[in-house]
This record gives sequence, C-alpha cells and structure tokens, in this order.
Amino acid sequence: MARLLQPPPKFLPAEWHMANENQYHRAEAERSRSERLVAESQRLVEEIGKTTRKSQSDVNKKLEQRLEEVRFWKKELADKLEELVCTTEDLLAYRTRLENALESLKEPLHITQMCLEYSLLAGQLCPRQGGEVRRVPGPCGGASLRSRLAHLHDRSGRESVCGRVLNGTARPHCLRSACKVMEEIACQEKNVTVLEKAIADQEGPAKVAHTRLETRTHRPNVELCRDAAQCRLVREVQEIAHSVARLKETLARAQAELRGLNRRQLALQEEVQVKENTIYIDEVLCTHMRKSIPPRDGGDQGEWAGGPRPDAGC
Repeated sequence: MARLLQPPPKFLPAEWHMANENQYHRAEAERSRSERLVAESQRLVEEIGKTTRKSQSDVNKKLEQRLEEVRFWKKELADKLEELVCTTEDLLAYRTRLENALESLKEPLHITQMCLEYSLLAGQLCPRQGGEVRRVPGPCGGASLRSRLAHLHDRSGRESVCGRVLNGTARPHCLRSACKVMEEIACQEKNVTVLEKAIADQEGPAKVAHTRLETRTHRPNVELCRDAAQCRLVREVQEIAHSVARLKETLARAQAELRGLNRRQLALQEEVQVKENTIYIDEVLCTHMRKSIPPRDGGDQGEWAGGPRPDAGC
C-alpha cells in the first residue's frame, strides 16, 4: 500500500526531449519504410501483371503455332488417307480383275486336264500342255525565508511557463506525427488490399495454366511429347507460382509494417494523452493553485508578502 502512494517517477528535461525525439524518429522511420514498401508493392503488382500477361500471350502464341502444325499434319494425313483409299480401291479393282481372270482360267485348265487324260501316250506329256498346267500366285523564517520563497515562486513560474510552451508545441507535433502515421496506415491497408487482390487475380491464370497442362497430358500416341508449347506451359506454371510466392512475401511484409504502424499510432496517441494531461496539470491545476498565492510585494497596504502572516495565531 505504501508503494502505491509513492509519487510517479520524475524525469529531466533532457530525458523528456530525448523521449520525444525518439518517438518522432521512430514514427518517421516507420512511415518511411511503409512508403517504400507501398511503392515497391505497386511496382511488384505491375511487374507481375505484365509478366502474367506476357506469359499468357506467349503460351497462346505457342499453342496457336502448335495448332497450326497439328492442322498441317492433319491435312497431310487426310491427303495420305485419301491416297490410301484410292490405292485400296485400285487394289480391290485389281483383285476383282485377278479373281475374274482366275475364274476365267478354270475352264481352260479343266479342258487342258481333260485333254491330258485322253492322251494316247500314257505317262508322256506334251511340253506345251505341261507348261499350261504349271503356269499359275503397318516491431525558515524571516526575511531570508520570504526572499527564498519569492525566488522559488519566480522560478517555478518561469518553469511552468516554459513547460506549457514546450508541451503546447510538442502536442501539435505529436498530433501531426499521429496524423501522418494514420494516413500511412490507411495507405498500407490499401496496399494490403491491392496485394491480396493481386494474389487472388493470379488464381485464374494459375488454374488456366494447370488445366492446359493437365489437358495436354491426355494427348494420344506420339502427340504426347515435350514440344515447345508443353515446355512453355510448364514454365508458365512455375512463373505464376514464383509470382504468387513473391506477392505473399510482400503481403507478409506489408502486414508486419501495418502492425508496426498500429503500434506506433497507439504510442503516439498515448504520448498525446500524456501531453494533454501535462497541459491540463500546468494550465488548469497548477495555474489555479498559483493564482491563489498573494502578490509577493505588500506595498503601502501592508499586504502579506509570503511566510507566516503577522496576525496569524497559533
């Protein structure tokens, strides 16, 4: 309980100035870092947007080239197929003709065999008839006491005036710093929103790239090859993943800066509250109590000039 009644700690003016300067420098440093991060974030979003659009354009170009090649080879295959159909039809026609020719030879063969059977010379073939049969085919008292009291009164008056002047100028400075920090917080929050939107905007191109890459794995036969379009699709997926990682890293830094700015805003608001309490103590409480002190010089009327009053009783 005795410790709770102890007066608050007192600080020297140099320490007070140092504490104020420290607060200002910290706030300015936080705000500068935040401005740099906002600019860097904007550049990053623009760069990644350009990179994504360029990648998509490149992939579309590669796919169009691949489509042209596939169309060309499709036409070539269609021409070859047509040639094969024509050749097949020709071969079928030749087959029919050969079948017809073979069918037409059956009768001569039968006749020739019958002739051989009727040969008068058993076991001997005429050379011409034998040839006919064999021809097949993929983060103290008295004046000295009155003089001393007067001196202390003047001194405390000067110090009070100086204190009010210092606090009166320090409070607007703190308020300006707090306003700047609040503006930077709003800017950083907007930056965080932009980064989150940029990350969300990358989901569409990423899904498109993954879908294209997945779809091309179902190409049939020899078409399932690592052509230029396939390699560019793989690079596009890797570039989008790298871009999203960079955006998330920048978003984490922006969120950390936002938390630092919020802490700095609270510190500045507390400092402004301290200044306002000090001004209230100096201007209201201390000034009121000092006005209740009678004038130091009594003049002809014999007014009290400090110390025990002459008419005071025990």
